[in-house]
Amino acid sequence: MKPLRGVTVLDLSRLLPGGYASLLLAERGARVVKIEQPGVGDYYRAVPGAPALLGDQVGVINAGKESLGLDLKAPEGRGILKKLVRSADVVIESFRPGVLDKLGLGYARLRKIRPQVILCSITGFGQKGRSARLAGHDLNFLGLSGLLARIRRPSGGFVIPDFQVVDLATGYEAAMAVAAALASRPRKGAHLDVSMHAAASSMARLYAGPTPLDGRLACYGHYETSDGGWVTLGALEPKFWKKFCALVGKDESVSREELAAVFRARPSAEWKALGEREDICLFPVCEEPERPRPEKPFPPLGTHTVSILRKLRYTSKEIRALKALGIVA
Repeated sequence: MKPLRGVTVLDLSRLLPGGYASLLLAERGARVVKIEQPGVGDYYRAVPGAPALLGDQVGVINAGKESLGLDLKAPEGRGILKKLVRSADVVIESFRPGVLDKLGLGYARLRKIRPQVILCSITGFGQKGRSARLAGHDLNFLGLSGLLARIRRPSGGFVIPDFQVVDLATGYEAAMAVAAALASRPRKGAHLDVSMHAAASSMARLYAGPTPLDGRLACYGHYETSDGGWVTLGALEPKFWKKFCALVGKDESVSREELAAVFRARPSAEWKALGEREDICLFPVCEEPERPRPEKPFPPLGTHTVSILRKLRYTSKEIRALKALGIVA
């Protein structure tokens, strides 16, 4: 099902939180037009060697979206965006608070153009407050929320995840807020204030105290196999743990150290086969995620500029002039 088919999203955001939010909406049928700065595009495009550094992340997060190169600092560029807003349902942005207002594109202005428009603003600390002007990234909010403190290294310091926990959580939060606003009946316009700090804090409140799921339990952990591979065992429920212990010939009071020796006695393939055959919450640790190839890959910057402008009734001459001035790309 594509419940958002017919919904148009203008994504002015950059990097992961907004991009992930619009990806979730696109996967559910929304048409997403990615608005990018001519010559620069999404900051992902500007990172030297981004494909090598980020793998397929850039392509995956923007798959299926249309790319419109548009300079919002130019009056003509803002005029084009306003025309797009007339038929848009959602606008996602990740500028610092007040930037859209300075451009004459704040919520008050957008709702005059399209009363039903939903503006989703993603920031570090929200639209108001003493920290609202401050920038921050995933690691900063992991630290502020207390989540980073939960993954200490035995030798000191902390483990820095090589995937963006808060960015993704914020993307989910934004997508859920947009979906809820779209579902309101009768639908009204809304300005959604989504902050990374709030998203991180929401997750962190679940972990105010100690949890046994930190590797101390033998039934819940990762173990190395005889061929250097790894598996995860999540046999938390008594029925799974009892069954697993019976299968490997161990008592349910077995220690982590004893169980580690059991796993090191057999190769990964055997443990994988056992986990597939028996319902015991046993699976391999995969080095690479299984990623289906996007039906529509991430387009080069400005791929859809001409087609979008033509739908807005710009002539070929006008489009050439806008390109010559660098207002569109």
